[in-house]
Amino acid sequence: MRYTKRIKQNFLVASTVVTLAACSSGGGGGSATGNANGLLDEAQGCAYLLEPPFSISAAELNSGGCAFSNEDGTTGFWAGTNGNFGPGGTTGTTTGTTTGTTTGTTTGDTGGMQNDPAVIFPAVQPFAAELADNGTGSVYSNAINSALLSGAVVGTSERANSEVHKSIPFITENIPADFEIMHVTVYSSGLASGTGYMVMHLRNNSAEMQCFVRHGKVTGYNAAGSVIGENSLDFGFIEGSLGEFASGQLADTCVSPGEIVYINELLAASVNFDELAGVKIADMTSQQGASLATVQMEPVSYEINGDEIEVLIANRSTETLELFSSYLFILSDDGAPIYADLEIHDSQVLPGGELVISYPNARFKGTSTTVRVLLDYERINNF
Repeated sequence: MRYTKRIKQNFLVASTVVTLAACSSGGGGGSATGNANGLLDEAQGCAYLLEPPFSISAAELNSGGCAFSNEDGTTGFWAGTNGNFGPGGTTGTTTGTTTGTTTGTTTGDTGGMQNDPAVIFPAVQPFAAELADNGTGSVYSNAINSALLSGAVVGTSERANSEVHKSIPFITENIPADFEIMHVTVYSSGLASGTGYMVMHLRNNSAEMQCFVRHGKVTGYNAAGSVIGENSLDFGFIEGSLGEFASGQLADTCVSPGEIVYINELLAASVNFDELAGVKIADMTSQQGASLATVQMEPVSYEINGDEIEVLIANRSTETLELFSSYLFILSDDGAPIYADLEIHDSQVLPGGELVISYPNARFKGTSTTVRVLLDYERINNF
């Protein structure tokens, strides 16, 4: 199966073709999805997050991770068991090393990461009402590529919601005044490994729409102040609103003035939900020049079908649009994101057309009746 994912950097949209030998699409009946959850959770997403500077041209999922090749002919391996990245020359299924050089982290040690005795975290702040994703505040307030949906019960109800997410303290480093990290929530992946993810609330405090918003290194700490994980690629993009440039290019890495959006981040599969007690977020860059997009594809509704959450989306524009990927954020009663799932798609939706996309339901162990769905799409002649 082939998936296409945009590279969102320097106003350039390129395609990354990825072959996932062990992934299967969702059921028939008009649905389309790339259910790469195991890969995305344990290896940061060979199909999604291998962005520049790696310039990945092809990759293949196997039982231990993801072997890939670059456009320049070099090869590498993404170890699915510990979330580490190793360029060409790697062997086995649990290593994140190059020939003669160690990179990343390895389960059971810090992989060369040094503890930072100077790191002092402030007291954890409770989830504030201004952060609530409830359709009336600033969260995705201008996102025509997103919608807040309510419906049937989502999740297995095996655990209380208070047991599957928590707020943690954070510090920032070299974040421009245009941006403000407001809160960090950690949620359980639902995997037996106990892997923890985090969702950061980011607000644009500037008077301009900011696009290609990119953060740098994210470092996780345990309660003793020891480093327990870092984001594997040392950077990532926001899950943003949709902006449009004069060229007609669309970008889902944007945030308008005063708007709050999410950053979903995995440090490494070895970072446990219970252990993660604080985080440092460093560096942030962006580019200007876009305005709010007017080409709309939107989520309409969802329903539960067996072990799947099926979401109906509709193309409200007069153009054929290519859906690359989507996020499902499950929300608590007070509007906090307490679980997220990324799915990869390679689907064209005709003007006025509809499509059903799906997400696994069994991984979220709590209970909710409200979700936010965020779509990443582009005009078909712009990628």
